Amino acid sequence: MSNAAAFWGNVDLKKWQAALDDYWTLIEGWKPALLDNERWLQEALPGVIRARDPPELHHEELVRLVDWKLSRGKWRPRLQAFAKELAPASVADASRSAFASLYKDSSSGAEPGPSALKSAFLELTKLKGVGPATASAVLQAFHPSIPFMSDEAMMAALGEKAYTIPIALEFIKTLREKAAELNKLDAERRRSWTAKDVEHCLFADHLARMVVERGARPPAARGKRKR
Repeated sequence: MSNAAAFWGNVDLKKWQAALDDYWTLIEGWKPALLDNERWLQEALPGVIRARDPPELHHEELVRLVDWKLSRGKWRPRLQAFAKELAPASVADASRSAFASLYKDSSSGAEPGPSALKSAFLELTKLKGVGPATASAVLQAFHPSIPFMSDEAMMAALGEKAYTIPIALEFIKTLREKAAELNKLDAERRRSWTAKDVEHCLFADHLARMVVERGARPPAARGKRKR
């Protein structure tokens, strides 16, 4: 069993809480330049999107989000170029439709279901250069029950990386189940665990292990495949 799989399978709430608590410190220690975009995406953008009537993502925000995604994972310059070349109206239209699909399920407080999620992914992936992983980054800014499809979290939770909508739906379902498990373990209800929290824990665990194994900040991964 890999270390990532071992962390995924553990039922020690303290270990999960420690990973979540260390998330920002590990991000800053790994890539200080990433911290501003990370805080913007996690703390500022959700409120900005929801303050709009109807909720939508603007072109410059998608460009910044893609920059965040590439800095957090594998650097693919063409994806950055595709994002910059998109028409602002097309970004607003696609995101508005995607968020509307989710809102139908989540307006009552429920997590968006598979049908709504699939519709949202289909709307966003109509945009050139936006695959399921990038779409998940957009959707996580709208609803905390939708985690970003990071390589690290997919490998830990699913044992594979595949950038398709069916895998995205399976990934979301799996991380939601883990969040529900953690909420059951948290008898004191110190927090309400979400799928986004689970992804943060898995990414933090990955960074922490790389620091220990390499004795230094983990280097940025490189690759060419679009996702």
